Amino acid sequence: MHKKLSKILTISFLLIFTLQLASLLFLITMPEPSIAAEVKNFVPQVSIDDNFTAGVFSTPSIAKYIKAIYTYAIGIVGILAAIVLMFGGVLWITAGGNNERISNAKSWIAASLSGLVLALCSYMILYTINPNLVQFKDIVVNDVTDTSLEGCCLYVYKLESSCKDKKKSDCIPPSDNTTADWIGSNYKCNETKKACEAK
Repeated sequence: MHKKLSKILTISFLLIFTLQLASLLFLITMPEPSIAAEVKNFVPQVSIDDNFTAGVFSTPSIAKYIKAIYTYAIGIVGILAAIVLMFGGVLWITAGGNNERISNAKSWIAASLSGLVLALCSYMILYTINPNLVQFKDIVVNDVTDTSLEGCCLYVYKLESSCKDKKKSDCIPPSDNTTADWIGSNYKCNETKKACEAK
């Protein structure tokens, strides 16, 4: 009787699990309407907080979504760990004193608990390896400057500064004691102030 009940529970659990996976795969592979024209007016279907507005190329929104996915994933891992823990408990209850089935149930329970601990400690592990792995910073993209244009070249010799309008390739220190810093083509030399100023 115990063997039949164990087989029935195992088959029903596997059947429900397979149906859930099939439904998930169906939802993932289901074709969506073309959204190429709507990309510019992207509005997230799931809001993260009240002050959140997403732009297509905005890096803060990507960081917020990754944090939200992590939060949801921790919840999903907790639910899956609880299901696996219950499955191990059912195996143990229906073992009927069989040492092999009891050890199998213990391994299921140990796997669920270790997976749960690993998932809950993942933030601490990543922070210990490198704090930048858990701190999302905005991506700063610098403007591309044309080095063939003239810009301000700032020279410093014994704390005395001077400047010249030159190309980047020509901004070379005239002697060993002089430093030459290319400020950029968006700046011009103000010889009166001996400094670079915006054009």
